[in-house]
Amino acid sequence: MKKDSLYTKEAFELAKDYLQSEAGINIDFQFTEKIPKDLDHRTRLAIRELTIDEYVDSESGSYDPESRERAKERWTELGTQGLARTKQSEIVFVQTKNKGLDIINKYINTGKRKLRNAQEKKKNIENSDMPEGQKKIKIAFADVDIVCCRRDLEDAEKKLTRNAAKRLVHEIGHIAGLWHSHEWRNDGIEDMVNGVPNVMSYNDAVLKGRYGFDMAESQKAHMRAYFEGGKPFQDMKRCGFDFVRYLDEIKRQRNYKPDIKTKIQHYEKMKELMEELLPR
Repeated sequence: MKKDSLYTKEAFELAKDYLQSEAGINIDFQFTEKIPKDLDHRTRLAIRELTIDEYVDSESGSYDPESRERAKERWTELGTQGLARTKQSEIVFVQTKNKGLDIINKYINTGKRKLRNAQEKKKNIENSDMPEGQKKIKIAFADVDIVCCRRDLEDAEKKLTRNAAKRLVHEIGHIAGLWHSHEWRNDGIEDMVNGVPNVMSYNDAVLKGRYGFDMAESQKAHMRAYFEGGKPFQDMKRCGFDFVRYLDEIKRQRNYKPDIKTKIQHYEKMKELMEELLPR
């Protein structure tokens, strides 16, 4: 991952803890300089982060020069994106500007500054020559301010880590054949589960609970079966690990119906973006 990546070791550890403790999936992450060549769709997957230029250039064989520049411009407009390349057994995060995460980072930087200021204010009070009684009262108020600043900073850092962990689990879910929680209206999958966002939704992780996101039990069972080589894995294999083809099969077999409201909101916009961004 990149030097200033959102996907820190803490985020990977949180994602690992969730998958092991909540979903029953034994997973481990190894940080390497190069992508291993023996990826196999199930027991060895790759996760990497690319800049916009690196991602588009990695697809250079599929872009002509004009469409390549247009793709770079459109990626710049998007938030940080994750792509599950099921055929290649890899997950790619394209490092782009994201307003939501920028706001959280702004909160973190602001929180650090406020904490430093509060600590400096307390130090100045302690070194002042004001009466002791007055000094004790002002120090007490300064201590409260420091506690509040520290709590706000910890919450912002926790939110950032939880969002990154959610994105990791989200893309691993796609590798295992999970679809978005808003994909269909009659699949029994909701955007919220146990009072927190479904990991396969577009909602940000929250501060509530141990992770700030969760999955339905059926989704956890699906992922376990995939990584154990069960039916979801065999179904994906029959589709050549083509995720779109796989979803079409699921839809046909189970008679799933699209969620019209979310399709109106997401489909046309994403179709337009993908037609320009993804190589033909």
